[in-house]
Amino acid sequence: MGLQAHLVPKEKFEVYKECFMLYDKQRKGFIQTANLTDCMRSLGASPTTEEMRSYKKMYEKDGKIKFNDFVTMMGDQGKKPNPEKEIIDAFRQSDVEKRGFILTNEFKRIMTTFGEELTEREKRPDRYHGELCNDNDAIDTVGYLDVVMATWL
Repeated sequence: MGLQAHLVPKEKFEVYKECFMLYDKQRKGFIQTANLTDCMRSLGASPTTEEMRSYKKMYEKDGKIKFNDFVTMMGDQGKKPNPEKEIIDAFRQSDVEKRGFILTNEFKRIMTTFGEELTEREKRPDRYHGELCNDNDAIDTVGYLDVVMATWL
């Protein structure tokens, strides 16, 4: 077992192994490179085309990927940023009263203080009325997340 496999929690390691074995029909400890993307995606990973090229260049031997290398790749995927979680965490920190929303003025303050520079239009709280705001001049966490994730996907 490789070093990366020792760093993966046992439950996750077992899930990786079980999935890998579905593609390792001959039980020889490797899968065909052609099945790598499907195998990773079935575990919830979203490797980019560039990442797949890099993985193949680093780990592929004779059109095959070994299990230990697969575990390493899945570990890399787990380190990728999760924008949905980051947005939810940011809202939770701002929503100290646990109401499920933040006021548009607070949203404007956060958006102008942290992150990338916004345009003047993006900074205007009234821009979000009808799209994200409720009648209380507040931005709903779930609604905001839905709009942002739809924009990114």
